[in-house]
Amino acid sequence: MAFDAKTHFGALWDRVSRGEEILITRHEKVAATIMPEGTASLESVRLAVSGLHTLRERMASREGFQPLTDREIKELINEGRR
Repeated sequence: MAFDAKTHFGALWDRVSRGEEILITRHEKVAATIMPEGTASLESVRLAVSGLHTLRERMASREGFQPLTDREIKELINEGRR
């Protein structure tokens, strides 16, 4: 794919500009990723979600833990906007 990336860079650039993420491989191993600016990679999103699940489990295991209600969450969000 590395050779193809060099010879077809313009076409790859067009695909990325439409939102696609391109993996560049060398010897069948990912060597680079080309993605639109400001987008998170799928792997970074998966890691973030996994971290949130772990945090949620740790919080729920604490004695006396009471999760916030939807109403409390909305109130806190609105308070943060002031």
